Order: sequence, then structure tokens, then C-alpha cells
Amino acid sequence: MPEVQLSPRRIREHLRRRWYFYLAGIVLLCFLNNLIFTVTRPRTPERALLRVMLVNVDAPEAELERLEARLLTAAQAAEPEVRAVEIEPLQYLGEQDAGSNILLTTRFVSGGADLYIADAASCEVMAARGYCAALDESGLSGAELLTDPETGEACAVRLDAGAVFSDAEGEVCLFVSAGADNPAAAKAALQNLTSGVNG
Repeated sequence: MPEVQLSPRRIREHLRRRWYFYLAGIVLLCFLNNLIFTVTRPRTPERALLRVMLVNVDAPEAELERLEARLLTAAQAAEPEVRAVEIEPLQYLGEQDAGSNILLTTRFVSGGADLYIADAASCEVMAARGYCAALDESGLSGAELLTDPETGEACAVRLDAGAVFSDAEGEVCLFVSAGADNPAAAKAALQNLTSGVNG
């Protein structure tokens, strides 16, 4: 008569002979779990997202959260469907560094941001490459405007970094991306940031 009772010896023997079934099952469950939770994760649609790129601008987390809230309020005033602001830093090491140039160009071409906040040197490079959209000067009276070297149109705003981040020193330039998904929201956010310097 065959042995039908469960015993520790039989369990060990079963696991020794069939361990690969259990390993394959665990791997499959991990894969399915990851697939389900990444596919069903809620995402903000592109039209409801204002993306901001900080190029060579460092700020503490608390300042970034304050900036995010300020930009969200300004963007929602111009485009009510905007639901979130996403801020991403980018280090640009200058025109001599090939990696930085490739990264900056790739981010711009792929629609990496709607609004850029950059240091003065990076802003000049991006303006020369045509990354800046023309600005409407009517809402920016009193602000120092930078012009596109080719077209002569106002394309960026230069202001004290303290107007954007409370403890920052130096100057930053703000401009709306020429490839912005949300140009109205980005322009409203730019005007909000320059409102402290408007005469």
C-alpha cells in the first residue's frame, strides 16, 4: 500500500525534487505584481501637468515644495485643468561637455519641460539654440528681459534668485520652452514668478 500520510521527510523530499516549480512560481508572481501595479498606477495626463526644469539651480526640498505650490496656483489660474507641477533638476556642465549637451538637447526635443529656470550661462546657450519661446512683454513690465540673438524678440526674464528661492543668491533666468505642452500655464507661472519685480 502506498504511503499517503504527510510527514516532514516526505515534504523535504518533495521540495528537493520540485524546488524549481516553486522558484518559477515566485518569479512569475513577482513579475505579475510589478506589471499590474505599474500599468494601473495613476498618471497625470500631459495637458494637466506643468513640468519645470531647474538647470544648474540648486534649492532645498522645502523651497522646491513652496515653488511647486506657487506655480500650481498660477498655472491653474490660466489653465484650470492643470493638476500637478513636476520639478526636475538638470546639471549642465557647459558647451565643452558633450554629455551635458546631449542630455540638454534630448530633454528639450523630447518635451522635457514647459518652463525652465536656469543660471545665466545656461540660459544664454539655450536661447542661442532656439529653446525659448517668444514672450509677451505686456505682463512683464519692470522685469529685465533677454532677447533671442537671431530674432531680437524677448525670450527670457532675468531676475534675482531670491525672487524664486528665498535664501538663494545670484541671478536666474526663466523662459517658456518653445516645445511646451502647456504654454499658457507656463507663461502664467513665469509671470507669477516675476510679479515681485514688476514695477
